[in-house]
Amino acid sequence: MNAFDVTIRDAAAQAVLDQLAQRATNLRPALLEIGEDILAITKGAFATSTSPWGERWAPNTEATILAHLAKFSGSYSKRTGRITATGSRRTINKKPLIGETRSLVGDIYSRVDGNTLTIGSPMVYAAIHQFGGRAGRGKKVEIPARPFLPANDAGGLARVAQAAVMDVLERYLK
Repeated sequence: MNAFDVTIRDAAAQAVLDQLAQRATNLRPALLEIGEDILAITKGAFATSTSPWGERWAPNTEATILAHLAKFSGSYSKRTGRITATGSRRTINKKPLIGETRSLVGDIYSRVDGNTLTIGSPMVYAAIHQFGGRAGRGKKVEIPARPFLPANDAGGLARVAQAAVMDVLERYLK
């Protein structure tokens, strides 16, 4: 059996191959779009109090709700010590992980550096809320995991994020 090589010099095919090679070496546009999609999925988790895997977040504990109400005047009746109608409305509208400043959801970022996309938060407490664990003085308080980023601790993506990433990459490589 004889081996042989063929060199293709088709201008149209070469143009497409050159374009594909350029796209493969400059992933920045695709990564920027993927970052926007991941941020949208993350903000959706906060809006619905549901993880990107579709699981409802654990509700706030009574201690969290009472601490939240204590920050606002008019939440308790001075006469009876009970929660007022205003306090009750504040309780109903208090979603897990959403504080008055909305810092956690508002400070999540995506950054592209070379061919690397980083999604993260500068908030020191972000990881404990994403993955759960013990926190507080002496690590006495158990914080339930309330995943908002569509990646688990092993780096796996939620289906919705995986579909978004694949959609961008497929369009990008066409």
